[in-house]
Amino acid sequence: MSLLQTEDLSKRFGGLQAVDEASVTVDSGELVGLIGPNGAGKTTFFNCVTGYLDPTGGNVVFDGTEITGAAPETIAREGLIRTFQHSRPFTALTVRENVMVAAPNHPGETTLGALRQGEDSYNRESEVRARADRLLERFDLADRADEYASQLSGGERKILEIARSLMLEPDLLMLDEPYAGISGETVSEVSSYIRELNEEGTTFVIIEHGLESLVELVDRLVVLNEGAVLADGPVEEVVEDERVINVYTGKPIDA
Repeated sequence: MSLLQTEDLSKRFGGLQAVDEASVTVDSGELVGLIGPNGAGKTTFFNCVTGYLDPTGGNVVFDGTEITGAAPETIAREGLIRTFQHSRPFTALTVRENVMVAAPNHPGETTLGALRQGEDSYNRESEVRARADRLLERFDLADRADEYASQLSGGERKILEIARSLMLEPDLLMLDEPYAGISGETVSEVSSYIRELNEEGTTFVIIEHGLESLVELVDRLVVLNEGAVLADGPVEEVVEDERVINVYTGKPIDA
């Protein structure tokens, strides 16, 4: 069974068809790139899959469960997590707190649990802190743990966002332009983290405009154009597809 499947997924904004009957399948363990020219519908597709927009047609199934139109927090609990093109750290919290805040099932999340502050709450907080510190160590942010997230560079914020996502132990992580606004050295660092996590079992779907970096990372490419799937297959086949080349060079698809 596929981990993620969209069937004829569509999203219309008035007269604009942003996503046009896009059917995409992602199997467990895959590392998939989602590409297309500006305005192709990539982020809108992400938003429809992850509950930030309600599709106007089609459906989304994740790990055998219909999630079409479900709330983002419900989808996240199912194990499908996404990041955003622009990093969104809580700048008034420390780096460690930014990672800890993503942890689920904390007794203090409820009003009654917060008031009681019993042993369960303290034990859970200790567990969450320990896991957060392990992630910060892994992503070379341990020495920044007690600094405010506002002090991190753009690249460090991207890495922090991935670390925070992993607190939820996702089965599928959807990354929206993880390389945007970061240096070449940090791009290589982020790619290494993604590759390692994929080898450990995390499935990825990644939007990225920096095609060279993405092509070197992923195993399969899905190309959107005007909201519809134009091509889907192994990297070496897709990058040589004349229709894809024409889209990126501004020529008619069938030229």
